[in-house]
Amino acid sequence: MKLMPVALAATLSIAAPAQAATIVDTGTPTGGGYTIALNPKQKLAGRFSLMSATVLTDIQGYIGSSTNTEILTIAISRGTDTPGDVLYSGTVTSATAPSFQGLSGLDWMLDAGDYWVSFASSGYSFMVSGAPQPLAQGAYWTVDAWHPKGIWVPQDGSASPIGVRMSGVAAAVPESATWAMMLLGFGMVGAAVRRRATTTRATIRIA
Repeated sequence: MKLMPVALAATLSIAAPAQAATIVDTGTPTGGGYTIALNPKQKLAGRFSLMSATVLTDIQGYIGSSTNTEILTIAISRGTDTPGDVLYSGTVTSATAPSFQGLSGLDWMLDAGDYWVSFASSGYSFMVSGAPQPLAQGAYWTVDAWHPKGIWVPQDGSASPIGVRMSGVAAAVPESATWAMMLLGFGMVGAAVRRRATTTRATIRIA
């Protein structure tokens, strides 16, 4: 009987194996004739959607900097037309040559829905434009507020041209066989509890 709780705990810990997935990949920006300033006075963001609960593990933006000492801040926010309150953020030291750089080894849990990924720099950095598969919507930060669209968006006036790559794993969900084992475990524990209560009552009557 003492093994029942241990068996049940083991059953509860079983979940479907997480599968790595690409969340966003805009492709490497071509330049498109211009770059977009990224500095303490201007942040850049793009909106993306998740169809199911996901744990983000890596976020990268295609960024270059004037020096290799700039501190890049990457954040995830909710929001509709522009980013709202920050849910998660992290920093990384920049590289000078334009490249995909950012955060890795993350454990940021997000439910299904729409989110914004934003980029900022402690000094002068820039994001190259012309992503082949741009995010559906962009925003920029200036004068202490986020603004939708702006002069840095491409001809269609809405999509974000910046380069972004994100990856993660689907949130673990128990398989049907695991649910069956869990229910069986609960039943066995309930039976053990009832049997113990009956034994206790019988002992009291005999005494």
